[in-house]
Amino acid sequence: MIPLFNIFSRLKDRIPFFTIGGFPSPVQRLDGLCGLTGNKNLFVKKDDLCGTLYGGNKVRKLEFLLGDALANNYKHVITSGAAGSNHARATATYASVAHLKCTLMLFDQPTSSTVQKNLLADIIHNSSIFIDPSYESHRRHLEDVIETITEKELQAPYIIPAGGSSTVGSIGFVNAGFELADQIARGELPRPDSIFVTLGTMGTVAGLVLGLKASGISCKVHAVRVVADFVGNFDKCIILTEKTNKLLHDNDPAFPILSFSENDLIVYGNYFGNGYAIPTPEGERFIELISKSDTIELDSVYTGKCGAAFYDYVTNAGNKETVLFWNTKSSHEEPSLETPCNPESLPVSIRKYFT
Repeated sequence: MIPLFNIFSRLKDRIPFFTIGGFPSPVQRLDGLCGLTGNKNLFVKKDDLCGTLYGGNKVRKLEFLLGDALANNYKHVITSGAAGSNHARATATYASVAHLKCTLMLFDQPTSSTVQKNLLADIIHNSSIFIDPSYESHRRHLEDVIETITEKELQAPYIIPAGGSSTVGSIGFVNAGFELADQIARGELPRPDSIFVTLGTMGTVAGLVLGLKASGISCKVHAVRVVADFVGNFDKCIILTEKTNKLLHDNDPAFPILSFSENDLIVYGNYFGNGYAIPTPEGERFIELISKSDTIELDSVYTGKCGAAFYDYVTNAGNKETVLFWNTKSSHEEPSLETPCNPESLPVSIRKYFT
C-alpha cells in the first residue's frame, strides 16, 4: 500500500489509483558533488527511475489521473503540451497500458533529439497527435477536438491538464512527501533542510509542499521556474496546494487542513533564461558537471536549470545544509526509439521535426 493510503486509510477507498510506477524511488548521496563542494550532505531523489516503461515526475501524477479515468469508466484521455512534451509521452505510454485511447494536443517547439524521441514514443503507443503552430491556436483547436471526440464516441474524453497538474494529479506528490518521510525514518538520508525541484505546471511542487508538511518533514522547497511566470508562480502554486489539501481532507477528515507561506516554498525565476526549452549557459555547465561527477544525466529544458540553482545554493560559502535534488527527468529509453529515422515513414504532422 502506498504511504499516503497507509496513514489515511479512508483515502484508499475514495481516491482511485492505478499502479504504474516502481516506488519508492531511490535516494543516493552525490559523492562526486560532495567532494567538489566540501558538503557531505548532498543527495538526489531518483524519480528518473520510477516508471516501469518511462520514468520522471509524470508517473506519480498519472497513477491518480488514470486511476480516476478508469474508475469513472472513461475510454479516452486527452492532454496537452509542447511537441516534445515529456508529459504527453508519459500519458501516451501509460494510457496504452491502461487500455485507454489517447489524444495528444500539442503545439510547436524547436526540434531536438528529445523532441524526436518523445514524438516517436507517442506514435509507438498509438496516440492520436495534433500539432498546432502556436499555443493560441492550440487552445482553440483543443475545444474542437474534444467536441469531435464526444460526438463520435458519445462520451467526452477524460481531460488531463498540461503536465498532469490538477488537484488529482498533485496527490501523486503528496504521496511522494510521505514516501520521503519513510526513507528518512529508515536512515536512507538525513532530513533535508532544503529540496530543489523544477517548477513547471506546478503539480509536482504543490503536491510535494503539502506532502512534506503533512508528513511532519520540516524543510523548504526551492522551486526553480522553467516556464513563463504566468504559467507557474508562487501564488498559483499555493492555491493548487490548498485545493489539493481540501480534496484530501474532504475524502478523509483525518487529513489535516494546513497553512502555507514563504517558509515552505521559495520560487526562483532567475534561472529561466530566454524562454521555455531554451538552454541556459549555467544549466548546460551543471549538466556537464554532474554527468562527470556522479554519472547523472539531466536535460536542458527542466532539470538542468533547476540543477544550476541547486549548485549555486550549495556552493555558497559556509553552506553545510543537507540538500536534496529531486531528479524529475526520465532515464528510461526504449530500444525502438532510436533516431534518426526516415521522415517519409512518419505522419505528416510530425515530419518536420525529423528533417
